[in-house]
Amino acid sequence: MARLAASYPDMVRVEDIGHTVQGRRIQAVRVGRGKPTIALIGEIHGGESGAELILPAIEHVLAHHSQLLSHVSIDAIPVVNIDERERQVAGVPWYLRTNANGVDINRNFPALWDTVEYGYGLDSSDPDSGTYRGAAPASEPETRAVIDFLVDRPLRAVYSFHCLASICGMALLAPACGSND
Repeated sequence: MARLAASYPDMVRVEDIGHTVQGRRIQAVRVGRGKPTIALIGEIHGGESGAELILPAIEHVLAHHSQLLSHVSIDAIPVVNIDERERQVAGVPWYLRTNANGVDINRNFPALWDTVEYGYGLDSSDPDSGTYRGAAPASEPETRAVIDFLVDRPLRAVYSFHCLASICGMALLAPACGSND
């Protein structure tokens, strides 16, 4: 993000939008001046792709289609779950789904939070589950950072990038509906 901001100072702004459970900075990048805005969110789960997909895509738009950015803006959080991504990068060989508090950030957002899910054979209301939704909606600092970043934006679309176990290359906990996809 810093390299993009340095290369395209008139088009790219990087900002701190919050902190993780362990106090790491969550950063976002704003690209362009147009409205409406498209938001890109990466690495809700520590073992997913985010920056590896989002930042090259933004760089491609800046290098080859910058005229589009006078009509639409891109707001991106390439890595939300930084604490667990760091564990993955340090060599934890399995897919990391929760944040450092053991909460699945993907299920911690207020939308449908009251609905108990049983995805992957796990109970989202069980604190010992890998899909635990948290004690309350938006109880996690990572969730609040995403919400605060997106609120009051003229959003046209939000894309949340999910790719199972992208860093270690193993497809663990794949949903049954995606087994042949």
